[in-house]
Amino acid sequence: MSTLNSYRIDLKNMKSEKQDFWFHLDDVFFQTVDGPEIKSGDLKAHLLVRKTSGAFEFHIDVEGSIQIQCDRCLDMMNLPVQTETLIKVRLGEEYDDDGEWITIPEEDDVFDVSWLLYEIIALEIPLQHVHEPGACNESMISALETHCATLGDPEGDDSQAEENDADRPIDPRWNELRKILDNN
Repeated sequence: MSTLNSYRIDLKNMKSEKQDFWFHLDDVFFQTVDGPEIKSGDLKAHLLVRKTSGAFEFHIDVEGSIQIQCDRCLDMMNLPVQTETLIKVRLGEEYDDDGEWITIPEEDDVFDVSWLLYEIIALEIPLQHVHEPGACNESMISALETHCATLGDPEGDDSQAEENDADRPIDPRWNELRKILDNN
């Protein structure tokens, strides 16, 4: 029996116009879903499913935290997540997700919300996710400062670097490339 069977909602056999579903999304959930971004977390998800004429509204609230890799030091970091969203689902001939509606085939009539919950959480991850200042792995930051010119100078004073660049001879291959550009 799949661990994700509990995330399947039988739409045709809903007992009332409104129904509440509560899910605990833990490490087992994220490992079973096997998404690319999130491998660990501890969240609570509340789904209020409202049956309307020919459609279903899913009011989804998710709150908790996930563990993701810091972009700067590569250590795991805790990222709080709190989001609300509304998803509209209807029964139709074939599966379709046009952005406004999710259509599932009538013969299926069971909607698996596991991947939907994963995507809602993944959308809350900022493009750049780093530890709070001073919380990164110090040995990794030290190694980065050694090998990266932009991290090595925290004040952003590039005048010393520019002076060093001016003293270096220019690679003659660049001159040949400049000739090509000048002729065009």
